[in-house]
Amino acid sequence: MANKIAVIVFLAFGLLNLNDPDWYLWTPMYFITAAIIFSKTKNKLTLNIFYLLVVVLVVLSLMGTITLDKEVDSMVGMVENKREAIGGVFSICSVWFFSRK
Repeated sequence: MANKIAVIVFLAFGLLNLNDPDWYLWTPMYFITAAIIFSKTKNKLTLNIFYLLVVVLVVLSLMGTITLDKEVDSMVGMVENKREAIGGVFSICSVWFFSRK
């Protein structure tokens, strides 16, 4: 049941990111997170590639190198790159958690 809720949450995150200027980075990440949780994969190669790609996205986002929109966007007290980094960390933690079950 928890994995179904997680899939729905990550699909919603992906849909909510469609209006961002860098949607092409984060929406696929959330949709792939939902797909991995839904598939219940335990394939180490798939999981490690996912972890690596998300870590790279998070680091580049925190460095400010992948955001095309240079405008400061502050929502809930955090700028865009920090919010996206938190989403990336949440994705990694969720995939790790559900791949262990």
